[in-house]
Formats: sequence, C-alpha cells, structure tokens
Amino acid sequence: MMSTSPPITESLLLRCVSGAVPGRGEKPKRFFTRVSHYNLQNRNLTSLDGIELASGSRVLYLYDNHISSLAPLSRLRTLGQLYI
Repeated sequence: MMSTSPPITESLLLRCVSGAVPGRGEKPKRFFTRVSHYNLQNRNLTSLDGIELASGSRVLYLYDNHISSLAPLSRLRTLGQLYI
C-alpha cells in the first residue's frame, strides 16, 4: 500500500522553480505569483494538496509521480500546460 505524500509546501516549490529566485525580502506568496514553471517531476507525490501556492504557474511538470487526483489543479487559473 502506497503512503500519501505530505501536502505541497512553500519549501518544496522553492526547490522546484525554473529560472527564478525570490527577490531580497520578497514574500513567498508574491514570489509564487510571478513564477510560471515548476519542475515537480519524480518527487513521489501522491497528492496535489497545496498546489494552489503555485498561483502564477503556467507550466507544471508532474510526471513520474503517483498522483491519484488532479482536482486541486482547478485552483490554478493561469495553468496552460501540464506534463503528467
């Protein structure tokens, strides 16, 4: 039986951004509104709970995980490309 992964956190998202770093003193919420690409592949994710933190995402790489539901993606209004 596969265990459920913890929710997606700010810390995980910071490790998975492509080509962006937070500005000095920039709050994570503001940073995540301007990041467009996240490399979340091969992270043993079983759940996308917390993905709404990636509010500015346009492209998500989610392949090589064990995700059981894509429903949380409905919270990402700017998502245009999904690789799963």
